[in-house]
Amino acid sequence: MSEEKTRAGTNWSLVSILIGAGVVCAFQIGKAPPALPAIRDELGLDLVFAGWLIGVYALFAAAVGILGGAFSDAAGYRRALLFGLACIALGSISGALAPTGEILLLARFAEAVGYLPIVVSVPPLLGQVTATEGDRRVAAGIWGAYMPAGTAAMMVAAPLFLEYPDLGWRALWLVNGALAGLYAVGMALTTGGLERPRVTAAVKRKPVRDVVSLLKSPGPVLLGLFFGTYAGNYLTVYGFLPTMLIEDLGVTRSEAALMAAFAVAVNIGGNIFGGWLRKKNIPFATILICGSLFTAVTAIGIFSGAVPPGVRYGMAVLYSAFCGVIPGATWSAAASLAPKRELAGTAVGWVVQGGNIGTLILPPVTAALVAAFAGWHAAAWAVAGASLLGVVLALLIARFAAQPAEDG
Repeated sequence: MSEEKTRAGTNWSLVSILIGAGVVCAFQIGKAPPALPAIRDELGLDLVFAGWLIGVYALFAAAVGILGGAFSDAAGYRRALLFGLACIALGSISGALAPTGEILLLARFAEAVGYLPIVVSVPPLLGQVTATEGDRRVAAGIWGAYMPAGTAAMMVAAPLFLEYPDLGWRALWLVNGALAGLYAVGMALTTGGLERPRVTAAVKRKPVRDVVSLLKSPGPVLLGLFFGTYAGNYLTVYGFLPTMLIEDLGVTRSEAALMAAFAVAVNIGGNIFGGWLRKKNIPFATILICGSLFTAVTAIGIFSGAVPPGVRYGMAVLYSAFCGVIPGATWSAAASLAPKRELAGTAVGWVVQGGNIGTLILPPVTAALVAAFAGWHAAAWAVAGASLLGVVLALLIARFAAQPAEDG
């Protein structure tokens, strides 16, 4: 860390701007689920096709997350971030004009292409604008909250568009596209001082070689696998929560959506708390182990028929609040576990890829168990089992991976 950076102190304004880019990404993920009924009615889509409008983000990141990180390492994080925002703007505006489901899906794919370079570039950039390792860890914890903050906000905002015929889902897409475009312009004007890669260095980079080098390092590899258990479990619990609330508590769809949004939103505090724990030098593997054990126990309560429905919802809120320490700690460690500093984006990309692989595998496995055993209690087996697998992976991280650098 340079003396100039230390003397200047952490630039919290830039930290906020960088994290805001992630929130803009999360808006695009959160806008689709509440809009699906209206989209299906207008474009005549079946449920399977509509599901791809939601799943395309996860599928793309699960397929090429690590390569997206290598691209960001080679191109430069600021350039990759601006490219991502531009893709989101183009995709969302194109989606607002889509005459068919197929074109809307292509537009969603363009958004997914933009999502990846943003989420892999922000963590390394946070290291540039924070002056101490403690500040970096706190900033990384706040960064972990970008997804629940953006999706919860959009779950609340989307009905304001959908309930008015003159607006509808197309206006929702158009506003999100304009917001991403304006944010890209704002970032271009305010982040010019961030480090830019030398052209010669960028030309010499070989992304495939970077990926191979990263995959030889046990730390980031294990962390990516671990994050798959967390992300898959989180989507399983909160993807099925509205349905469970309607069936077991007898609430309306709108009430279930608001209750689910609140449960997702409390995850924000957990993320920040996870970054604070890392600032206090609590070993990140310890945080992962404790978080996974807690989710295993609470999952049993959430899906147990022996627990009163109101208590089950309370446990779901508690699950969200406490499990937030996991991404809060993960993002503070991901870039630091890279075998070389210039592979930070590749390391983050692999963690993103692992998380999205988990989101593709665990929810359908859980749904199959619930169907096979005719009850929500079967979901507890899947979620608790994945959490215990996370404990094993975290123990392996503690055993075989070097601790993240303490000096940033």
